[in-house]
Amino acid sequence: MAPRRRDRAASLALVLIALQCAAQISQAAPHCKKLSYASPPRGRPAPPVKLVGDQFVDSTTGKPVQMHGVNWFGFNNGVTMLNGLWVGAKSANSDFATIAYQMQLLGFNAIRLPFIFKDLKSQASQIGGYCQGASTAEEIARRTVDPAFKGPITKKPPAPVVPLPTIDAPGKCNSYIPGGQTIDRYLWVVQWLVANGWYVLIDYHPMGAETTSYNAAEFIDNWKWVWNRVACLPNFQSDLAGRVMVDILNEPDSQRQGWQAMDGKAGMTELYLGVMDALWSITPGAPLFFVEGGGQGNFKGINWGNGFVTDPSIIRSNSISDANPFFRTLMGKPYLNNVVISPHVYGPSVSTRRDGVAVAPTLWEALDGSFGYLNQKGYCLPKSGANATAAEPDSHAVELMSADGAASDARAAASDAPGRKGERKAGRGKPGKADRGKPSLTPAPARRPTPTPAPAPAPAPAPAPVQAPRGACHTFPIAIGEFGSRFTDKDDLDHLRDFTMWLRNEGAGNTGKHKPINNYFYWCYNANSGDTGGLVNDSWMDWEWKKLTYLQSRFGLKPWYM
Repeated sequence: MAPRRRDRAASLALVLIALQCAAQISQAAPHCKKLSYASPPRGRPAPPVKLVGDQFVDSTTGKPVQMHGVNWFGFNNGVTMLNGLWVGAKSANSDFATIAYQMQLLGFNAIRLPFIFKDLKSQASQIGGYCQGASTAEEIARRTVDPAFKGPITKKPPAPVVPLPTIDAPGKCNSYIPGGQTIDRYLWVVQWLVANGWYVLIDYHPMGAETTSYNAAEFIDNWKWVWNRVACLPNFQSDLAGRVMVDILNEPDSQRQGWQAMDGKAGMTELYLGVMDALWSITPGAPLFFVEGGGQGNFKGINWGNGFVTDPSIIRSNSISDANPFFRTLMGKPYLNNVVISPHVYGPSVSTRRDGVAVAPTLWEALDGSFGYLNQKGYCLPKSGANATAAEPDSHAVELMSADGAASDARAAASDAPGRKGERKAGRGKPGKADRGKPSLTPAPARRPTPTPAPAPAPAPAPAPVQAPRGACHTFPIAIGEFGSRFTDKDDLDHLRDFTMWLRNEGAGNTGKHKPINNYFYWCYNANSGDTGGLVNDSWMDWEWKKLTYLQSRFGLKPWYM
C-alpha cells in the first residue's frame, strides 16, 4: 500500500476508534451533568490493563502487570472520606495526597476503596485542617525507608506525578478536597489517584451496614447509578478505562448471602451477572469485574469472601452453596474475559479458627479446591450436556445446611455481627486530642467466628443455554482482595508462612494445582481496623515495618530505594 493510502487508512482507523469510544458511553451521556468540582490535573495515568489468561497485562504492550494493592476505607463508615486525615502532626501523617505518595514510594500501585451506597448519597462532612504544616521532601523520603535497612541508598525518590498540594500554614492539609455530595468527593479521589499513576478498585462494602444487596433490582440500579457517574467523568475513556475496576460485593457471607437466593435475599449469581450485564451495557468492553466467593464456609473453614468451589462431590459432601450456575452462565457472556477472581484469606485471629484449618496441609487443600484451580485448569463446561446442572444437594444435605445456617446466625448474633474490622463500629471518625494520641475511633471487636455458609435452597431452574462450546475451559486471573493481621499472633504467622508458600508455589506449597498468584490488596492502611490493625500503628503516626518488610521480601512489594 502506498504511504499516503496507509496514512489515510490509519487516520480512518483512528476516527473509527474515536467513534466507537464515544458510542460506548452513549447510554451514560443523557445522564451526565456538569461536575460540581474541579477535576484534578491529568498527571500521568498508569498503563491501561486488560486480562489475558491468568494475568493482568498492559493493553498496549502485552507485558504482565502485577497489582500490589492496599485497602484504605472511609467511604463506608460514615466519615465520607478516607480515614486517618485527622491525626495532626505534619502532612506526611494527615494529608491525603502526601500519604498516598508515600504508599507509592513504599511500592504499592493499586488502592481498593470501600464504599456503601448510603454514604455516597449523603452530604460530605467537612475535613478539618488538623496538620501542623508540610513535611519536607527529605522527611517524606526518610519515612519510607525501613529503619533496619543497612545498604547504601544510591537513588533519589521519584517526584510525585502531580506536585503535592501547597501547604503553606498549619491547618491547610486536605483543603483541596471537594465537598458536596459524597459521591462527588469519591469520584474526585478516584480521578486524583488515577492521575497519579494508581490503579483503583471501587468496592461495594456493606458488612451489614445496609441491605441493598438483598434485592437484585435495587442493587443493580444502585451500581448503575455509581457506574454512570464514573462513565460520565470527562476523562473516562482517556484515563479511567482500564485503570478503574469494580469489586461488586464485599464478603457476601457478611450479608448472609450465598450463590443461590434464599430467605428472601438475592443470590450472588443473580447479583453478579445482573450488575455485570448492566455495567457492560453502559460502557461495553471497559469494566474489569472482581467477584468474591461465599456460602461455602463448611468446606475446610474457608473465610468470608472465599468460596468458589464447583466440584460436585465437594459441594455435596460439605453441604455448601453451588457456584456452578454462576460460572456456567458466565462462560457465555461477552465480559467473560473481564472477570477477576478475588477471594479473601485470613488467619486464626480474624477467622477465630484455631483447629488446624488455617495451616498446611488443610489450608492448601482448601485454597486449591476453592479458587486455585481457576487460574490453571480453569472452569470447564461439561463435554456432554452443556446445560446439565451440577449435582444438587439431596434432602439430607439441605437439612444439614439449614441447621448450620441457624447455628451460624446464632453465633453471629452473639458476636455483634455487623462490625467487622472496624469498618462500621469505628463511628464518625472525629479527631483525637491535640496530644497526637489515638483518635476517638474505637477499634471494633475481632471478626466474627467461622465463616457463615449460606444454606442452599431447593434446585433452581436451569440457566439459559450458553454459547460457549461443550468442554470449553476458561482460566481467570486471581487477585487476593484482602489478607492481613497484626503480625503478633503465632498462629497468624504460621498461617501467613503457609499461605505465602502456596501463593508462590514454594516447596511443599507447590501443589501442582495452581499457578503462582502475584496480585493482591493488603488489608489495610487504616489503624482503626479492629482485628488486623493497619500499615500504620494505632497512633497513625508511624509505619508498621514488620508488615511492610514482609510484603517487600515475600510479596514483591518494591520500595523506591531498592
